[in-house]
Amino acid sequence: MGPEAESLERPALHDAAMFSDPAAVALLIRRNTDVDAMWWGRTALWQAVMAGEAANAQVLFESGADPWRPMMAGWSPGRLALAGPDPDLFGAVPAGVALSAGERAAVEASRRLIDVLAGCDPYASSFGCIAGIDAAEAQRRLGATLLEGVDTGLLLRDPYEFDELETIVGVTEVPGGCVVAQWGSYLAASGDVLNKLSRGTVSYGVSGNPKSGNQGALSVDGTLVGWDLHPGGADAFPDDDADEVLRAYLFVGHPLAYCCARAGPAAVDARAFTGPPDLWLRLPEDPKTRANRQQEAEQRATAALAEAERKRREEQEREPAYELREWGGRRPTPRLRELGVHAWGMLHDGYGDLLFAFDALQPAAQRDAARWLARQAFAIAGLDQLGWARDALDALDRGDPLPAPFDTPDTMHAWVAPDALQVAGVTDAVIDAEPDTPKFGVPVHRPSFALPAVLHAAHPDPLIALVDTFDDAIATFDDYRDHLLAELRTRHLPGQEPA
Repeated sequence: MGPEAESLERPALHDAAMFSDPAAVALLIRRNTDVDAMWWGRTALWQAVMAGEAANAQVLFESGADPWRPMMAGWSPGRLALAGPDPDLFGAVPAGVALSAGERAAVEASRRLIDVLAGCDPYASSFGCIAGIDAAEAQRRLGATLLEGVDTGLLLRDPYEFDELETIVGVTEVPGGCVVAQWGSYLAASGDVLNKLSRGTVSYGVSGNPKSGNQGALSVDGTLVGWDLHPGGADAFPDDDADEVLRAYLFVGHPLAYCCARAGPAAVDARAFTGPPDLWLRLPEDPKTRANRQQEAEQRATAALAEAERKRREEQEREPAYELREWGGRRPTPRLRELGVHAWGMLHDGYGDLLFAFDALQPAAQRDAARWLARQAFAIAGLDQLGWARDALDALDRGDPLPAPFDTPDTMHAWVAPDALQVAGVTDAVIDAEPDTPKFGVPVHRPSFALPAVLHAAHPDPLIALVDTFDDAIATFDDYRDHLLAELRTRHLPGQEPA
């Protein structure tokens, strides 16, 4: 299935890889049959690397995600990581995968450019980077005149003091070209300005819209070829070439540095973006042009309002049916909606009734149930035989900070592996009940699933603590899960005792 046939909605694992924490990623992995599932040409591991979430990438890698699988113009997540701050993230580099000399040079150049422009922000302003022309040529192409009789210091400090702001730009020469700037408005990154400046060359503009964020536009030889772009955004697209994929990764969070790199000019200091510029120019604007621009703006605004209203109506029609289906035919409370990823496991595993029952408990009861579940998970895993584990359970009951190795997720993960010395010799406790069928077809290593229960049970939000600890306990009990469910209902859910 090609990208054009795929859903625009990012899958849960891809989304968590970019925006959540390792615990949430691990929780989704346990319910995801394929950690290397593709969406719009990339895997969840790719999303984690692109977003700079090394800890999430490590969890995916340790769960079997392939870092060297080519995607996105031939780049793999592992090869992309070689260009970033964690080149050793995936261990030994296979033959033929190392960065080329040109790619290494691009990495070094990006770091210099980012350092030069550190602290610069396009917010509420616009900038255009143009390759191969100087300030005088930019003035000629724009048909602009030198600005006279204006307090340019005030123009930089408070551009909104000037009624004719939209006709004023600054131009500064930099190695390889020049930068056109308009502090306080969008025109320097508009298609009209970029097209005039790009004849025979390339120009790239970025404007910082206070409402919609940074927006980019690309003009080549007098023609606008890209608009509504997102310079510095943590993403690349299936039709990007290899150079653009690398550029998108190197300049995540650095829209102005990306603007320079995409067009070609290499700023050696920040003055082109902070001022004062080499030249202050006044752009020409005849009455017809002004009237056309105002008419176009009104038409765009009218069309945008109509589109927003259409989407709102569609969403209103679609949302109730979708929500009922996702929540098993029941309307969730606002508190349950807020759970987000924390609720997915219970819903998808058929425990929706318990989720609603958890929500109905008082916070103190939710906390008690979470602590009880953590103790049950440790007991069936045999961990409660170990002093360091009992110390954590006791601290949990008292509401004290958890001791090592539970003080941070990173230190705890080192104790999870089935062959780790810290859990060697731990055996399953005996339960006087007939086992069910293991969920995954084979017995689980209970200590690995039990350990996170203490960390989750200590979450500041008692409902999140209960839901996440339930997931851990159910996974730990596995073939004895019916026994756990019966005990849970009897002890903590009045009126829901098993028949």
